[in-house]
Amino acid sequence: MATSDSTRVPSVGDVIGQILGRVSRERRPLLLAIAERMAADRYRGWARQVLLAADQEALRACAAREEDIATRVEGLHPDATAIQRALRDEMPELDTVTRDLFDRPLAQQLRIQAEGERLGAMTWTAIAERETDARRKAVLLECAQLEIASAETLERLLAAGLTTGGSPVIPTMRYHDAPRMVDWLCDTFGFRRHLVVPDGDGGIAHAELAVGGGMIMLGSWRDDEWGALVKTARDAGAITQSVYVVIPTVDAHYAHAKAAGAEIVQDIEDKPYGGRGYSARDPEGQLWSFGSFDPWA
Repeated sequence: MATSDSTRVPSVGDVIGQILGRVSRERRPLLLAIAERMAADRYRGWARQVLLAADQEALRACAAREEDIATRVEGLHPDATAIQRALRDEMPELDTVTRDLFDRPLAQQLRIQAEGERLGAMTWTAIAERETDARRKAVLLECAQLEIASAETLERLLAAGLTTGGSPVIPTMRYHDAPRMVDWLCDTFGFRRHLVVPDGDGGIAHAELAVGGGMIMLGSWRDDEWGALVKTARDAGAITQSVYVVIPTVDAHYAHAKAAGAEIVQDIEDKPYGGRGYSARDPEGQLWSFGSFDPWA
């Protein structure tokens, strides 16, 4: 039987509530500003996954609103940079929590974000109600309106239906222990099971693993017509090609992969062509590169 990820959409309110509960009331606006900039990155990534120019423009406008909110809130706090740096140091898992929350199909990601925007509007309004300074209160209420505008945009896009397009270039590979490698690639590199079809003999007939707007396909090595044409990295003792995956939050991705035991063959660094990235070898010898450089941007 084919298997795929659950379609259950988690409560963004529960996740955000747990995070906010760990910081003082005075610092919460600046933690939320960090979250706004993270959301802006997600919006820009989503804009690259949809095909219609109008949808791309709408999502980029949402990204601009998130950046605007963060800038407005940070402007209310002269020591914003130092406080946000401290918050990042205190909460190194923030990127991982966010990645896990949004590690699902695009439509579900947008529904989660829309809920988050509505919750954000309520949060900024509540903070404004406790504010005694008229100028600061006005700024916070403006932030609430910006959140509502983005929520309405997402709800409109979801109601109309998004036209998405994954990459037409899909790397394929075979593994000797494909079931283990499906688990390993998802747990270590953050891939998502789009479709997994067992072969009935303990192997994998066909698997589709997605990340962002891209996908790989893999299966168990078999002594068949295709198997006569290709070798696994383990059998060949080397590879003639590798896979590059665009990861906006590559530093967090690197930290997770390293902690999970991936063999890092090129440490994370700034790249001369832009962005940051690193390379790793999986347990069967395939090379993988991950970076924030996006050649489509």
